[in-house]
Amino acid sequence: MMNNFIAPPHLITGRPTVVEIGIYVNTFDSVNVESMDYSIQIFLRLSWIDRRLSYNVTDMRGHGVPQPLPQFQTAQPPTALNDTTGLTIDPRLIDEIWLPDIIFMNEKQAKYHDITIPNKLLRIKPNGEVYYSSRISLRLGCHMGLYRFPLDTQTCEIIMESYRFTRQELRLRWRPEKPFEINKNFHLPQFVLTNWSTNELRYRISVRAPPVFAVYLIQYYVPSTLIVILSWVSFWISIEAVPARIS
Repeated sequence: MMNNFIAPPHLITGRPTVVEIGIYVNTFDSVNVESMDYSIQIFLRLSWIDRRLSYNVTDMRGHGVPQPLPQFQTAQPPTALNDTTGLTIDPRLIDEIWLPDIIFMNEKQAKYHDITIPNKLLRIKPNGEVYYSSRISLRLGCHMGLYRFPLDTQTCEIIMESYRFTRQELRLRWRPEKPFEINKNFHLPQFVLTNWSTNELRYRISVRAPPVFAVYLIQYYVPSTLIVILSWVSFWISIEAVPARIS
């Protein structure tokens, strides 16, 4: 039989489970125009309501961890518990409860981080609201139109969907406040992030990244122009100076 806490909430409530999504972009490592993909490191933030995990704060202070969570231990002292912070669960126990099965449709390669411990956070509030955050490195596909390269602007997407559940069982939506944030302390050597937008239809985020023309001007345009100019020098040398014309 399925563990009572691992079973999807919609089997208990009979209603779709609403999962709110937020993304914090920690680093935007590279954009590869040859393989048409880009590397990114994000904090994926999910929140939903699971009434099976609700508890009474007073009971927590007086008698330790009550049912229905007898196997969980709080990382905070009992005096720190309140309606705002909730319980911070040991990441090794995350597999004991149900989690949304979010996948990245355009993912080529991905990994979780587990140094020095699994980079995951699970916090449960008294009303059963669950907050889950994980640090993920992704290499995502990005179809690029290069017919104006390097004067083009590329739009790369992060597309998320549920792998198993239908919209009658699980519904994804963006967090009402700050659904998408970017670390301001990084930059790409050949691209500049201009703007981003969210789309409710397929839960996608579009990031517009035009290349920095100055980089290509120095690396390609200027050297090519100098080579062409040097090739013209031979026409200005006297016709009798054969060694100089062919060297």
